[in-house]
Amino acid sequence: MYIKKNEVNEAEKFIDSEFDRLISWLIGDIKRCCRLTEDGTCDTGGALVDAFILWIVAIDFFGGIFTNCVLQGETKRRFKEFVTKYMPQYDYEKLLDLRWSLLHFYTTRHYAFHQNNDIGMCRKVHLSSSSNGVVLDLSCAISDLENATEKYKADLHNSGELKVRLFRYFKVTNPLVPIKFEYR
Repeated sequence: MYIKKNEVNEAEKFIDSEFDRLISWLIGDIKRCCRLTEDGTCDTGGALVDAFILWIVAIDFFGGIFTNCVLQGETKRRFKEFVTKYMPQYDYEKLLDLRWSLLHFYTTRHYAFHQNNDIGMCRKVHLSSSSNGVVLDLSCAISDLENATEKYKADLHNSGELKVRLFRYFKVTNPLVPIKFEYR
């Protein structure tokens, strides 16, 4: 990967000023949607399916900034590379199918969604098999995404190439407002 002079410095400035806020927005929106409580459980009045839609879209987003793949035809690569590296407990192909089925048909392909207020039970059933597919517990799924983003963030701070990929991604795909981004 060719990196232009000062591109790493520009990327670092953007990351230092915006990245933590971006993670907070993405994961924060998921938590607000399902009304995640301090003890890690979800309020039964939360929007379970909608929270999973935000969760799967966040994985797609992080795959995009990890790979700098911005085109529609690159969705598989975004999922494969990010999930394989940072969420290896998941089958990236099944998550990719879940994204497709949630966004286009509001259905859960390969998965059965779960929400329980017993945090111990949540971890026991999460990613287990059921007659309806692999069980995805929302609290655990959110925790797994948080862990993945922390690992990515650590790698990001140690890699000029990852910094530039993220920066280039935002040059093509506008960041969420009100993030300030200088186009060059």
